[in-house]
Amino acid sequence: MHNTSFLFLFWVMLSQRSGKCAAFRPSAHFTSSRRQEFQVPDRAQTSRKTRFEIQQRNELILSKSSFLTTLWQIPAEEAEISITTEQEAESQVSHILKGWKGIVTGKSIDYAKVRTFLFASPADLIGTLAMIPLLIEAVRTAVTGQFQQHAASYQFCVIATLLCCFSHARMSFDTPRDLRAPRLAEPRTVYEFSYLYLVPFSWLLWRITPTFPVSFECADTLMCSVLTLVTFYGFFYPFYGLRQFDQINGPLAPSSPDYQDKAKLLCTGNIAINGLACLFIPFAWSLCLQGTEWWNRVQDLHPYQGAFLGVSVLVAILGDMVGNWLLRVEEFGIVRDYNASLAIGIVSNYLLLLFPEILFNSFYIGGVSEIGFYWE
Repeated sequence: MHNTSFLFLFWVMLSQRSGKCAAFRPSAHFTSSRRQEFQVPDRAQTSRKTRFEIQQRNELILSKSSFLTTLWQIPAEEAEISITTEQEAESQVSHILKGWKGIVTGKSIDYAKVRTFLFASPADLIGTLAMIPLLIEAVRTAVTGQFQQHAASYQFCVIATLLCCFSHARMSFDTPRDLRAPRLAEPRTVYEFSYLYLVPFSWLLWRITPTFPVSFECADTLMCSVLTLVTFYGFFYPFYGLRQFDQINGPLAPSSPDYQDKAKLLCTGNIAINGLACLFIPFAWSLCLQGTEWWNRVQDLHPYQGAFLGVSVLVAILGDMVGNWLLRVEEFGIVRDYNASLAIGIVSNYLLLLFPEILFNSFYIGGVSEIGFYWE
């Protein structure tokens, strides 16, 4: 119902209750008062000053009416926004549950293509196997809290990360550019960003171990700069990429709404992952500027600080590997349903990324400094 109709019915109800309305006709007092408010006297009998005062009074009445109308519309707009947000949240949950049901029943997985995926090229096999040692080391460090005693295991994880880096580079060369989506929202540029991301993080994983060669510390400034540029690019560029979908005559090729939803999800995922990766920038530059002596002193003051950083860097690397692996799996058609891909992404991120962090924080958070160690 329109606002004017509502106000009129409200006035009628009040008039009927007070006995001043007959057959829905306004009273003579109301009619005469409204005429007095809006009536403009004859020019011959009214001075310019009087006409100006009447005009000001009319404008004030109209402004009050417009303000009340605006106040009446605000709750309705907020209610519509709230309903839309709740519907979107329920829709996302239903998609996840539907995808998980398809995985459990086996209807969303094409197991016949798994063998083809693993042996299609050495890059896919390496990209899959490289995640295993990092996951094992992350869980072992989270459970035992030991870091310096297993420096050799961390060196092996660095080698596995670099091999995965080369495999992602090979994938980028073999994958054509999809112009329907912006960069970091389609496979080729995701693979390109991945191997650029893994290089500085493999250096950081090696840099925090006690076996890092002193002669290589001269590369700290270069690798810190690369890490900063890569993570900033991965965090800020997807915001620009999301805006390209709203441009009518923009640089993107035409695409279906379903494809755009998937591409937007990739942009959002990059924002989340690289936003967390940016948290390593202060530590990397502190290690670069203050050197190995500072890092050894921090580990002496906080016995589990090395294990905490070790698990965190391993999880940051695994996040990149898992995201690319899921994208590759969907590209090969192993997962038939997009909802299943979404469910696999959530479950794998919980098991591979959050689970080691939860274990470590449950046992050893007392021997860790979150921020204060930067000034120690």
